[in-house]
Amino acid sequence: MTSCDDRTVVFHQGRVLSRPERGEAALEITRSALEALGLRFDRSIPVDVNNAPHLFVQEVEDEYLAAQLEEHFSARFQDFRRFPNRLDERVWNRLSRARALLEWHRAYGYCPRCGSPTLARSNGGERDCTNPECGTLHFPRTDAAIIVRVVHDDRCLLARQPRFQPGVRSVLAGFLEPGERLEGAVRREVMEEVGLTLTTIDYFGSQPWPFPMNLMVGFTAAAKFPCLCLDGEEVEAADWYTREQVHDDLASGALVLPSTNSISRRLIESSLQDL
Repeated sequence: MTSCDDRTVVFHQGRVLSRPERGEAALEITRSALEALGLRFDRSIPVDVNNAPHLFVQEVEDEYLAAQLEEHFSARFQDFRRFPNRLDERVWNRLSRARALLEWHRAYGYCPRCGSPTLARSNGGERDCTNPECGTLHFPRTDAAIIVRVVHDDRCLLARQPRFQPGVRSVLAGFLEPGERLEGAVRREVMEEVGLTLTTIDYFGSQPWPFPMNLMVGFTAAAKFPCLCLDGEEVEAADWYTREQVHDDLASGALVLPSTNSISRRLIESSLQDL
């Protein structure tokens, strides 16, 4: 059941309608306000299913309608990873769930087992294959990935991938392979990308990362030896940094860290305190 008091966050091309400069990571617009604009959407999915009034997520694909929304609400569709200020964890998790659900519904419009169309059920928490000979039920999925801060003595490893913006360096990350333990993925990714053997691995924390439907599981690790052997594909540059080097390079502009809203940034900031 929905009501005119239920609120909706709106996405367009993976970006959320927001006013971060006013502290609004996502505009929560009442259904009555959207109806007053004459806007209709094909997909409306509950985000907080246990709250009343509910929060829904909707997606607008038409560029003209997206521009209308921006103008009417004096807002912009923006990537919430790039907001300048760190988001509250609850806000991040709600936006992550909203975006991940939209991505999942887009990806599962057809049954991956038989290719038949699927229909959304259970308030968007399920998609059912319409082929009676198949009838597979599909549920939202999350793909796990690891991210790890590697240290040796009093230095932290910061690496650069070819896709990064100029100056950006971060910690190492990668996806789990089928049947692989998280710790095994950490050891494999670090060995593959920079040729390091690890002596210890410790759990750090996790973060929903709906780009498109991931959970980043963070670790800290210590390298047995400091000698690096880069793979040249995933990692094009990597160096060991002391706390002082990080501060100096940040001040000079030679180093740019990942978004303040990323677990990679928290891992790096933690290393600056630990070293």
